[in-house]
Amino acid sequence: MFKLIKNVRMVEFVYDVAKNGGAQGVIEIGKLPAGTILLGSSTRIIENVVTPTSVGDPSVLQIGYGDDAIALVNSTGIDSGDFDAPYSHEGVVATAVTLVADTAVFVTVAVSDLTSGKFVVRLGIL
Repeated sequence: MFKLIKNVRMVEFVYDVAKNGGAQGVIEIGKLPAGTILLGSSTRIIENVVTPTSVGDPSVLQIGYGDDAIALVNSTGIDSGDFDAPYSHEGVVATAVTLVADTAVFVTVAVSDLTSGKFVVRLGIL
């Protein structure tokens, strides 16, 4: 037996190197308001629009929120199109989380700069 939850929504954030930049560091891509209930990992979708690439050493790409840099994705070895977003998740929001304050959603780029790439992060919320 299941219960239909009518208030589930998806919120979408876009990371685009051309718009947000690809230099190493933390890049905010949006905010979730206080009181938002962020659902578990089964409601998290990362979709490539343009596969992220780097020059030089492979990049490390993380997607997180609040104080957890890898809550959504922890992907290593991004170089010449190796990042296959729908299958590269290691970070996990295991259970629903209620946000007590406005909370940033961010991308962390490490090791080497990204030179191109665009992807969409969709999260299930109540």
